[in-house]
Amino acid sequence: MKKVLRRILGFILTVMTVTVSLGAAEESAISCSYQFTSSHSTHYQYSDSFTWQDEWFSRSASDVCSPLAELSAKVALASICRFGNGNTDPADDPDNLTAMLRDMGFADLETNTYYTRYRLTDSFAVAIGRREISVDGKSCTLLAVIPCSGGYGQEWGGNFRMGEGDLHEGFRLARDEALRFLRQYVGRYEITGDVKIWLAGHSRAGATSNLIAGFLAGGGAAYLDGIRIEPEDIYAYTFAAPNCVAPSASAQEVLSVSGARDGLYADDTPGEPWVYSGSGTILPDSNLYSGIHNFILPYDLIAALPPEAFGLTRYGTTISMNPGDALYGDAMVHILQTLNPELYADLLRNGDWRGYSAKTFDLAGLSFVDIPSTDQSDNAEALVQRMADTLAGLAADRAAYSQDGMEETLVALGGVYGCTQLLSTRFHVQASELIRPALLCFLTYAIECLEASGTISSDATESEKTALVLTELITWLTGEPMDPATVTLDDCYIALVSWLLANEDTPLGQTLFRKLAAYMENSSLSGLIGSYFAFYVTDPDTATMEEKLRAFVRATVEDAGSDDPKRSAPDELRDLLYSLMTLAGILPWGTDGDAPLTDVADILRKKLIEGTGADTLARAADASLCSALDLVIGPSLAEIAELSEEMRDQAAAHLETIKAHAGTVRVVLTHMLFSDGDTPSGIEAMVQNAATVIGNIGILPLAHYGETAVAWATVWAANSLE
Repeated sequence: MKKVLRRILGFILTVMTVTVSLGAAEESAISCSYQFTSSHSTHYQYSDSFTWQDEWFSRSASDVCSPLAELSAKVALASICRFGNGNTDPADDPDNLTAMLRDMGFADLETNTYYTRYRLTDSFAVAIGRREISVDGKSCTLLAVIPCSGGYGQEWGGNFRMGEGDLHEGFRLARDEALRFLRQYVGRYEITGDVKIWLAGHSRAGATSNLIAGFLAGGGAAYLDGIRIEPEDIYAYTFAAPNCVAPSASAQEVLSVSGARDGLYADDTPGEPWVYSGSGTILPDSNLYSGIHNFILPYDLIAALPPEAFGLTRYGTTISMNPGDALYGDAMVHILQTLNPELYADLLRNGDWRGYSAKTFDLAGLSFVDIPSTDQSDNAEALVQRMADTLAGLAADRAAYSQDGMEETLVALGGVYGCTQLLSTRFHVQASELIRPALLCFLTYAIECLEASGTISSDATESEKTALVLTELITWLTGEPMDPATVTLDDCYIALVSWLLANEDTPLGQTLFRKLAAYMENSSLSGLIGSYFAFYVTDPDTATMEEKLRAFVRATVEDAGSDDPKRSAPDELRDLLYSLMTLAGILPWGTDGDAPLTDVADILRKKLIEGTGADTLARAADASLCSALDLVIGPSLAEIAELSEEMRDQAAAHLETIKAHAGTVRVVLTHMLFSDGDTPSGIEAMVQNAATVIGNIGILPLAHYGETAVAWATVWAANSLE
C-alpha cells in the first residue's frame, strides 16, 4: 500500500513540475522561461520554464543531480538552431540559447561561426559562456559548453563517419572544433585558476559532449593553458547520445587535438594540432569519468548506434530514463502534452512508442495490423536492437565498414537527408515512378534470401529465381501451395483472382474494381467493353461498369453453367484476356494458360530491366534507384544553392557519391526493411518485417526527440529515479 501511495504521490509531483520547478522555493534559485522550436517541424514555437541554482555545482559531479539533468535536457532543446529559406522563427536563432544562458547568469556568451551559417558535413556549432560561482567559500569560474543539438543540416552526415580509430571519427572532428573554440575562449578572456565545466547535449551533440568531457577528465585539460580542471569538476549530462569511444583506447590518440581544416572548412576555429605528451590506456568506464551521465531510452535507435559489434561505447555511466513503470510513463506523456501539443498529437495518431508492435500487412484491408501476442512488453527495444544488429551485419567490423564504400555512402545519404530537412518546400514524386525500383529491390533481396537459405541454387537462371519468388508470394497471399516446377499462368491467375473475389468487399477489392472500372469508362473502347461485359450481369441496362467488371472477372474463374452461347467458358475468357495482354505487349505471342510460370517470370524480368541499360536484376535495381534519386533529390539542389553555394556543391557531390554506390544503398535499404536478423527471410517474414518497420516509422523519431528527453528528465527529477 505504501508503495502504491508513493507512486501516486510521485505522479502528482511530476505533473506539478510542468509549471512549478522543484527548487524554486530556495532563495538562490533563478526561475525563468525559455523558447524552443518543435523538434520535427519549423514554425511551431513553444515556451517552457526552467530553474537554476549555483548549489548544484557544489555537489560532487559523480552524483546525478536530478534538477541539473532536467535543466541540461532543456538547454539542449533550446540549443536547436535551424536555418531555412525565409525561416525567421526566433527560437531557431542562436540568440535563443544565449538568452537562456544569460538568464542563468552567464556572461561573455559566444557562439562559433557554424552557429550562424549553414553547416557542412563534419562541421559543428557550439556556444560557451562563463559565470562566477562560490564553492565552499571560494570563487570559481563555471564554463557552460553547450553544443547545438539540432538543425544540423549536412552536418548530420558526419554521424556515419566512424573511422577505424579509438574515437568515432565524425564525433572526434566535432569535438576538436569545440575544443579549439574552448581554448580560444579561455585565452581571450584570460581565464585562470579553478574551473568547472558544464556540458549538455542531445543526440549528435550528446556524443560530442561525451567526448569533450572524456577528454578533459582523462588528462586533456592541459590543452587549456592556465586553468585547473579536475575530473570531479566535469558536470556532463547527455541525452540520446550514440556510442563514440572504444572500451579500451590509446590515451595519446584520444587526448590529442587536430588543427583547423581548410577548403570548405576554412571557417573552422583557428588552432594548431596538439599532441598529448603522455601514454597509456583510457578506460571510459573508470571513476575518472563518473561525472559524465548519459541518459538514453532503450527504444531509441540513435542511442543504439553504432552497434555494439563495432566496438564503441560512451564515457561515464549510461542510465535508462524509462524505469519500466507505467505510472511514470503516463506522467511523461502528460508532460509532453503540455510541452509540445504537436508531438503529443503525433503520439496519439501513430501509437505509443513505448510498446512497438510486431505487425503484418493486411493486403485486403490495405493496413498494417498488430500480430497477436501474449507479451509485447519488450517489442520496442527488440525492434530497435534488430535494426541495429542488421546494420552491424552489413559489415564485419568498423574496418570493413570504412573500406568497402559503405561509410562514404551513408555519410552522403545522411548529409543529403540533413540538408533537405532545412528546405522550406518538399518535392513530390508520383508513386508510379517508384514502382519499378521498389519491385526490383524486393526481387533482388528475395532472391538473395532464397540463395542464402539453399532454397534455390545460385546457378539457376534469373527467370527461375524470379518464378520462385512469385510462387512464394502467391502462396503467402492466397494460402494456395504451389510447385514452381509445374505451376502455370492459369494456376497463378485462378489463385489470385479467386482470392481477390473472396475479398472483393474489402478496401483492396473495392479500390481495385473502382479504379479499373473508371479506367475502362474513360477508354475509347468503353462502349465495346461495356457491351461485352453485359453478357455476365442479370440486368445489363441498369448495371454500372464496375458491376459488369466484377461479374466478368468472376466468370473467368467460375463456370455459371449458362446455356447462353454468347457467354464463354472460364478457360476461354482467360485465353481472351491473355490475347488482350499479348496485344498490349505484356505477354509474348502464343502465350496461353498452360505457359509455365518461368516463362511469365522471364517476361516480368525483361520488363523490369527494360530501359535501364542493365543486364541483370541487381544492376537494373541500382540503375532504377539512381533515377529515383535524381527525381527525389535533384530538384532540391537549386533551392539549396539559394541558401549556400558551398552547401549546394557538397550536396551535389553527395548525390553523385550515392549514385556511384547505388548497390550499397540498395543493400542497406533492403536489409533494414526486410531482414529479421541473422537468418535469411522467407517471403512472409520479409513482408512482416517490412510492415513492422513501416508501421512504426512514424513512432521511431518520437522516442528520440528533444522534447521526449525533457519530459523524461522532468519525471526523473520529480521522482529521484536514480
